[in-house]
Formats: sequence, structure tokens, C-alpha cells
Amino acid sequence: MNIINQDQKRLDSIAAAYWRTSGEMRQMWGKKWYALIKKISMRLDAERRNDESKRLSTSFRKIH
Repeated sequence: MNIINQDQKRLDSIAAAYWRTSGEMRQMWGKKWYALIKKISMRLDAERRNDESKRLSTSFRKIH
């Protein structure tokens, strides 16, 4: 299972728990869902920056 599918499964599990509960437990699951979204977003941004830096470093090479 790739990382996107794993992340989606984790988000789906948290969302299901959110909808099955109420009150303080529901708030807790909501916070966990948003925290995981933030973590995934930061990881994707880091991967994108890494890809961009690789692309930039190779595009300025001198051709002999």
C-alpha cells in the first residue's frame, strides 16, 4: 500500500470515529483529523521543495 493510500485510510478512520461520537470525544477526533492533515501537508510541501531544488540544481549545469 502506498503512502497516499495509508494517509487516506488513516484520515477515513479518524473521520468515522468523529461521526460515531459526540461532545468532547468528537472534538478530540476533529483535532486529530486536522493535525494529520497538517502533518501530511507539511510532508508534501517538503517533498515538493526537495523536488524543485533537485530540478534547479540540474538545470544550471554547464554543457561542455
